[in-house]
Amino acid sequence: MKKLLIILSLLTVISCANKDKKIRFDFSVDTKKSNIGNGAKLDLAVFDDRLENASIGSKEYCDNKKITISTDQNLAELLQKKISDSLLQKGFKQGNDRLIEIHIEHLQYKAECGFILGKSQAEVAIKVSVKDPKSNAKIIKDFELSLSNKHFILPLITTDEKIINDLLETVIKDILDNNILLKNPAQ
Repeated sequence: MKKLLIILSLLTVISCANKDKKIRFDFSVDTKKSNIGNGAKLDLAVFDDRLENASIGSKEYCDNKKITISTDQNLAELLQKKISDSLLQKGFKQGNDRLIEIHIEHLQYKAECGFILGKSQAEVAIKVSVKDPKSNAKIIKDFELSLSNKHFILPLITTDEKIINDLLETVIKDILDNNILLKNPAQ
């Protein structure tokens, strides 16, 4: 029992480096080459509508100290590239038959320390609109997703990063698998 207490104490001390942390967005969007886009021409624009888009969330340690989790990366630019590459793989082309706007409205991560088990939660909300520039007809769809996890005492920064990247990967896959991109709003 004494050894267990020593180990728990050491793990708590090691994990309590109370400095703000920067994470790296590193997720993949696996797309199999197909012709589902049938050569439709799309113009894609991605916007990060969050007020403070560098901040992603916080981590609360057992001593009630909080750190901020943020990034130096531009999430809108990263999503623009990954989604554009994926759409090309799906048989779409660049053009302006349809205008697609993707708005990152919410991305939040929170981790809390707990005795033995800590918890974390990540949430994202993205709005996708597809517009026909000739008729101004528009289709809008909201995509929301959250992931929750339990951890031993408190998650490591690599675990924080993995949860956030898994969340983004899943919501982008949901967007790409949804038939909203295939629909012509004018019809």
